[in-house]
Amino acid sequence: MLRDAELARTLRDLASGDPVRLAAVDEFETGVYKRLFYSTEVGPKIRSAAWALLGAILAGFGALVLDSRDGVVAMIMWGVLLAVTIVFALGALTYVGLAVFAAATTPRVTFVDVDDTDD
Repeated sequence: MLRDAELARTLRDLASGDPVRLAAVDEFETGVYKRLFYSTEVGPKIRSAAWALLGAILAGFGALVLDSRDGVVAMIMWGVLLAVTIVFALGALTYVGLAVFAAATTPRVTFVDVDDTDD
């Protein structure tokens, strides 16, 4: 990201007032800001949701395997794995909700030019 920001600054200096080159630099900067938004706000929450979902699936599979076993230890492990499955599933749902909330409410950076002239 720092390299891209430095490159954008250098390209803006090299454009030296040319509107076409400045528009290209603006487009490049918009792409940098969009990646920055994803990598700091939405991406970590989605990765956390994926890991929590994996934990829920693995714990649920373990609970299903132990479901047919007899014995006190198997029953206790089944209960623990069932509780872990529920916790990880709730965690996955929470992180999905946080990712959707971040994607919907975090302000976007835009370079849209507003034309003040009336036709």
